[in-house]
Amino acid sequence: MRIKKQKVAEKELKNLKIRRALVKNTIENLREPAPASFNSPDGQHIVTISRDDNTAKVWDMDGNLLLTLPSLRNATGTERDANKGHQDWIFHVSFSRDGERIVTTSKDNTAKVWDMDGNLLQTLERHQDWVLHASFSPDGEYIITASKDKTAKIWDMDGNLLRILDRHEDWVLHASFSPDGRHIVTISADNIAKVWDMDGNMLQTFLSESDGDKGHQSQNLDASLSQDGRQIVTKSADNIAKVWDIDGNMLQTFLSESDGDKGHQSQNLDVSLSQDGKHIVTKSADGTKMWWKLNMSH
Repeated sequence: MRIKKQKVAEKELKNLKIRRALVKNTIENLREPAPASFNSPDGQHIVTISRDDNTAKVWDMDGNLLLTLPSLRNATGTERDANKGHQDWIFHVSFSRDGERIVTTSKDNTAKVWDMDGNLLQTLERHQDWVLHASFSPDGEYIITASKDKTAKIWDMDGNLLRILDRHEDWVLHASFSPDGRHIVTISADNIAKVWDMDGNMLQTFLSESDGDKGHQSQNLDASLSQDGRQIVTKSADNIAKVWDIDGNMLQTFLSESDGDKGHQSQNLDVSLSQDGKHIVTKSADGTKMWWKLNMSH
């Protein structure tokens, strides 16, 4: 019995060290965010963000600047649109599915919703710490935000806070809706993903260190839900994608080192399930896009 307890204690200590390392990596990545860009759903626009002046700029595919979303200061440091713009770094930008609205998230603890004319529509300001990520629902009626305050929040387009998802124990780095808009997936800095319904009920938890070999062994997770919300595909910086069912069973692993020439040769940027639920699609920084057939025998 004493040996068993010792092994449990050693495992818990190992998991704690892993969690601390993951959080440290997250802090370092967010402390000095590099300039980033985000594409519109139709591929016709690009939004770039800069930490130098806290702006987001919308461009067409020919490189023409279409608009600049206001910030607290301009490049010369003078005040500009202080009542509208972010007062600190912008972390993330997402488009609505119809491409008509943009949501930005910031170190100033807010998310802001804009139209494509640069008008500020709403400021979402109920988070207690940095807002790291945000996504629109497929029908454009809701927004989900993810924050360093360890919560995700669901909002309507009038800026009303509808639900608080507060079962994570670490920073929530990512939050997005399923294609049918009925479920939400969140990912936290401790390498854990959770699936929720729209009423804020937690349905399942994935990727905890206690899962052993089943979970991802590195950070920077992304996740997508299938059309019916019954499967989830996750990816991480270890160049591995995993498919799970809604009960938490891992169904398949893709892109491991053993895949050799079959896998991507650089870090995955995006992963999703096909509409028929029979394939996953991965896009990588090495310029490749791959379709992988799921083993439907599970």
